[in-house]
Amino acid sequence: MNTIDPKSIKSQLNKCYNQYDPVWVYRAGEKLNNGFKYHIEQTAGIRIDIQPNTTTGGHKVESIEIINEPLFTLWMLKWS
Repeated sequence: MNTIDPKSIKSQLNKCYNQYDPVWVYRAGEKLNNGFKYHIEQTAGIRIDIQPNTTTGGHKVESIEIINEPLFTLWMLKWS
């Protein structure tokens, strides 16, 4: 299992989420559905664990596991 620090790709995840759900601001504070987790698994080759962040009311990525290294590399090039 190859894992990476969530802080190291925070910017790329945020850019990708903004394209995935451009109107997320209107639903801020609502529970995050699993759609983005499946989307990122298929497009980036990573499996993420997202938990609610009780201090800010948002969400926090707890862990990231790389499941497809070539796909992850291409995703990083796209979103960097």
